[in-house]
Amino acid sequence: MPLHLNLDALVPLTFFPAPTPADHQDDLPMECHHLGTLVKDGSNWSWGRRIQRVKCSACQKRFGNSPSARDLLTYQTHLKQVIYELLVARNQETEMAARWHIPQPKLAQFKRAYVMRIFVDLPTLFQSSQANLPRGILLADETFTGRMGHSNTEIQMINADFQAIAAGPAVEGHLAESVQKVYHQIPASTRAKLRVLITDGEPSYGIITLQAGGRVVHVQQFHAKPLLGQVNVNKYAKFGPHYLHYVIHTHWKAFKQESPRLHFQWEVKFIKGLVQRGRGRPRKDQGRSPRYCLWRQKRDEYYSPSFKKGGDAEVFVNRQTGKVSPRAGASKWMAAMVAPLVKIFKGKRVTTNWVESKHSQVKRKGASRKQQDVKYGDALFHVCAYLAERGDLPPVSLEGRPLFKYLVHNQGKSREGYYFHKDGAIYKQLLLSAYTK
Repeated sequence: MPLHLNLDALVPLTFFPAPTPADHQDDLPMECHHLGTLVKDGSNWSWGRRIQRVKCSACQKRFGNSPSARDLLTYQTHLKQVIYELLVARNQETEMAARWHIPQPKLAQFKRAYVMRIFVDLPTLFQSSQANLPRGILLADETFTGRMGHSNTEIQMINADFQAIAAGPAVEGHLAESVQKVYHQIPASTRAKLRVLITDGEPSYGIITLQAGGRVVHVQQFHAKPLLGQVNVNKYAKFGPHYLHYVIHTHWKAFKQESPRLHFQWEVKFIKGLVQRGRGRPRKDQGRSPRYCLWRQKRDEYYSPSFKKGGDAEVFVNRQTGKVSPRAGASKWMAAMVAPLVKIFKGKRVTTNWVESKHSQVKRKGASRKQQDVKYGDALFHVCAYLAERGDLPPVSLEGRPLFKYLVHNQGKSREGYYFHKDGAIYKQLLLSAYTK
């Protein structure tokens, strides 16, 4: 670890003792001097050395495990170094186990306890630190906590300022529901500002655009080999009890080209709404209902020869002002869908590199591995995202002294004793074997 780093700022950590039994007295009673009431209370093993524990049968005071102030200072420094290497430097646990002489399962167990302790001390830390949506742009993609293909899937959403907005695990086989759950982590006031959603070719993100009505434009960049370089621009509009899905097919270099004319293909798809319930043909009373009649009317309107469902079109893009004007075969809805994209990608390629770069910043060199517990994997991802944006870990309070016997080396045999008050003075009595039973 570099010596110039400030461990206290990077790893803010405090300790508090483990809870004691209800009958345990922390303060020594003035009348108990322990002599003649000491009994053996088991033993500890530290670095191959046996340490006898002693307890007073009168006041239940325990002796034999009290570390010195020097040991506590050494332990605190070493434990912060271990946390730094685990989460900030992302060192390999096997390499750390050999250097610190700590079993690798103990390191993994401590890392899990530390990460979960953050959510116990600060349960609303990540929810309360959500950023805004500048320019109404939201980027979303799936990533992995560990190496690609060998870890649980994590959904992450960021804004145009490269700030994490929401993240959560993806349940296998229920990606659309998982996307909905992560999206609704964003406050409703922030979701109302959404205007452009940029994702990969995964269709599950389309439900966000569908529920937002006609105010959100969804940009999909496809990464599959047969569709590589293809970009779809989607928008949904209410069509009676149904929806019309407007799609513009273009390519990822459409706004980087110098020509002001943008040529593309378009199509309009019909999404049938839920009107009739039950099995079989509708009953006569259902067929006469206004909602069912509207369903038939809108369906017939879409399938009529006069409703154009696809074709080629061209718009004129003013590179100076960003204004988009319809040309041959184009309608106003096409210009309205292309206009916000010109402001974002003018002179650039249409890509999801922003959110993919955010994944790389959070995961770093991929030292994390697949976690059996999805909840812990999601918590670890949140902690890494917090660290990537703020540069330090949140303040945590640890209970007890984990890894103490591995991080503090005993310097020879210490002389154990206890203190007591007498005649206004403080005396120290060494623990003699003759007084223990």
